[in-house]
Amino acid sequence: MATTDAASAVCNAIVHILQSSMAEYASELGLGTIKPSFAVYQSDDFSNPDSTRHIASGASVFLYRALPNLSHRTPTGNLSPNGQRHYSKLPLDLYLLITIWGNNPSTQNRLLGWVVRILEDYSMIPASVLNIGSATPIFEDSEAVELLLSEMDGEELLQLWDMLGEDKLPYQITIPYLVRNLVLESRRVMPVGEPVQVRTSDMQRLDGAP
Repeated sequence: MATTDAASAVCNAIVHILQSSMAEYASELGLGTIKPSFAVYQSDDFSNPDSTRHIASGASVFLYRALPNLSHRTPTGNLSPNGQRHYSKLPLDLYLLITIWGNNPSTQNRLLGWVVRILEDYSMIPASVLNIGSATPIFEDSEAVELLLSEMDGEELLQLWDMLGEDKLPYQITIPYLVRNLVLESRRVMPVGEPVQVRTSDMQRLDGAP
């Protein structure tokens, strides 16, 4: 059960996985001189080459959609140590676009193969990675999230890309990913009424009976 910072933590964790893996394999891949970089993008970064997050070679992570996961019943809220129940948890599916950037076709195509292979090795991202960089834990130690290659209609992808690039940015290789059933816990506690002491029927109240 994750806190409301979970979506941000997932995106940052993917960037961390790619950065740390590239640091390990850059020489072996012959990409040391290119120095690929990785960043979490927002929509403006696609059309703004002056953005501080702009990538010449590497990959960007863009969260473009979040929908409720309807495949399971809504999980009940946590029970606090004092016996109070929190509001129901919220299960979400996160839809991501991983875009490959390269200064030439060979670099871009090689990065594509490397990125999808590395992320396949981390199809389950543990809490130890998800909580990196956070002052307080976002995920419990026993938690993990599932990262899956997804599907997206080609026309939908191109339409989305046109909007992100504002018709000024040439299309770059983009792979859809899905983070499935990310469960957000509530911090609110459900109100508890006073204990029932006298049970009175509706008919008694209407008749004025004691």
